[in-house]
Amino acid sequence: MLFAGKRRTAALCMIEPTTFRPRMGGSGGNSLGGRTVVASVDNSAVVSGAGSLTFGGIMGVCCGRFARVLGETAAVAIGAMFVIFQLACLKGYAEVKWDAIEKDVMYLLDRNHDGKVDRHDASHALRSTTRVFTSNMGASAAGFTGGFLLGLKR
Repeated sequence: MLFAGKRRTAALCMIEPTTFRPRMGGSGGNSLGGRTVVASVDNSAVVSGAGSLTFGGIMGVCCGRFARVLGETAAVAIGAMFVIFQLACLKGYAEVKWDAIEKDVMYLLDRNHDGKVDRHDASHALRSTTRVFTSNMGASAAGFTGGFLLGLKR
């Protein structure tokens, strides 16, 4: 909103609105009849929107960290199973058909079913995960994806 002659500060952004005086032509005069025009932000709208973004971001970071820990735990479990199966095969206790396992795992990882696992599959997985976690969050969903990626990274 533009207010003539009033000054407000945005509480969340900690910035003061700028004052400007438009000049027209070479006369040096003011096109608004000498009035000072100040750009202002409604504080309640800023705080409300920032609260939604903050909540979504915090929930995203928490879910991202959970997914990372869950992924690390799954990686340890899968690695342990692989070692145990390989030892059992080496000693003659079992026979594992790794080709069939690879085919089944690749089918699960290939989200867009184009025959290869690539960045498009990762993007599809991120979108579907975000859709599940933000299905009824409303405005809070805006910061969730960024928070989720941040939680995965840290």
